[in-house]
Amino acid sequence: MAKAQYAIDALLYGLGITPTWVEKDGLSQGGIYYGEEPGEDADQVFSIRLRLDTLVFFSERRGLRNDEMAFIEWDGEGWPVPFGSDANGPPDIIAATFFWLSGWQEYSTVERDEHGRFPYSASLQSKLGIPLKPLVDVYRLWLGSQLKRLGISVQKRMWNEKTWSVAMTHDIDFAETRKRSRLKSLARGEVIHAFANLGKRNPRRASLNRLKAAEVARKITATYFFKGGASSPEDVDYDLKKPWLRDFLEGLIASGFEVGLHPSYAAYDHPTRLGAEYSALASVVGSCRNSVRTHFLRWVQPTTPRLLSQEGFHVDSSLGFSQHEGFRRATCHPFRLFDISANQPLDLWELPLAVMDTTLFGHRSLSVEDAISQIQAVFDSVKRVGGCAVVLWHNTTHDKEALPGQALVFENSLDSAMVEGACIGSLNDVMQHYSAPSAAGR
Repeated sequence: MAKAQYAIDALLYGLGITPTWVEKDGLSQGGIYYGEEPGEDADQVFSIRLRLDTLVFFSERRGLRNDEMAFIEWDGEGWPVPFGSDANGPPDIIAATFFWLSGWQEYSTVERDEHGRFPYSASLQSKLGIPLKPLVDVYRLWLGSQLKRLGISVQKRMWNEKTWSVAMTHDIDFAETRKRSRLKSLARGEVIHAFANLGKRNPRRASLNRLKAAEVARKITATYFFKGGASSPEDVDYDLKKPWLRDFLEGLIASGFEVGLHPSYAAYDHPTRLGAEYSALASVVGSCRNSVRTHFLRWVQPTTPRLLSQEGFHVDSSLGFSQHEGFRRATCHPFRLFDISANQPLDLWELPLAVMDTTLFGHRSLSVEDAISQIQAVFDSVKRVGGCAVVLWHNTTHDKEALPGQALVFENSLDSAMVEGACIGSLNDVMQHYSAPSAAGR
């Protein structure tokens, strides 16, 4: 029951509907019926049959086979649904929604990469070749069309009266380039080049300023994730109380930007570290419990979401694939995270990461032109279903020597989103703007 309610709530929330739960015989005035028995025959009841084999599936910890797909038709395409219904009814989009949003495929798959992450290669999206298919959002729109036919009012949520949105985010893994790294070429005998670098402006520090300047010039905001500590060799510690960095942080907040926590490599499953790192950041910027994203996108269920929720964060944006752009939980809309072990939703929202620079230029080794095309493909998929594209750019973007061309791709993504009418802002901003349309906007 909790799983079905969670899935139905998630689908209807995006349609501007808050459900009232009633027994089967209370549907005489219309609604959705979901259960093992045959559905109601009332004119305003949309019925989805829950099959016994679906119940069995969720009582076991196993994954799906590729050949278990049913399909719905939407916008001229067939969209896969992992669970069928009876011969005369629609596929079970309720069970499918729970499967995707709860992270069941991660829960039922043991494969992990060297950082303990659920890899894209192990995902059903990879096996089906559909990384940019936001299936849950299509289920929602398809359901909305079925409800409209029955005369049930549907008010699809928008973003400050705009049909889609982009949330710009920045993970600050290194606040500044250290002299040690700029001297590394000495080991290769490049003495002249190395000493020339010492006289240059610090690339990562300069990139921080240029990221903000590009956004301020376009009158948009973004979320900047800062670390509150280091816990492993994969982290680089930096002092949040350095005068230049404290000034930068204060300037972000004064300009309406959001500052969030970027927990260190080993803090994703360690409550003491997580709490200490939050306190370190909060001591400089004040309360910053709205948004969080883990370093290296590290995530383990149920520990990580429980800890983030217990620490008081409102929105996480860690759930993207490191190796490929796309929709890890098959959605580009915000949704509440679900604790499978406790069989209940958490008081923590996910605004899932869609694409990041490291994926495009690191894992995928794309050219500037191809990176621009892939970001546009993400935007096109998000626009089609009225969602939010969360984009991640690190403060290496303007390091022309190390990463030539990335600044061009970053600024192109900003301009493209603006030209195409997106609501652009920080995670906090777009979440606040996500609402049912006003009477004037319908």
